[in-house]
Amino acid sequence: MFEEVNKVLSEWDPIGVGTPLSLSEYRQYVPKIISKMTNRMELEQSLIEVLENMGLSYNPNDCSHRKDIQEVIRKILSIRE
Repeated sequence: MFEEVNKVLSEWDPIGVGTPLSLSEYRQYVPKIISKMTNRMELEQSLIEVLENMGLSYNPNDCSHRKDIQEVIRKILSIRE
């Protein structure tokens, strides 16, 4: 599961480091993301925290921001199924 979640984060690549660097860039966030996979709202908050930790902003009123996060959540939750 760790590698699958890491792959989703790597593909998301919010800071745009590109592959293959993205495969190691987000590894530190994977354990927390996995621990939140049973609660969609906590998972969403964790992903927003990932963005904020990287100095990026998240605006819940921005449709593209919201859509982006929801797509990442969908991919992560599909791993659990």
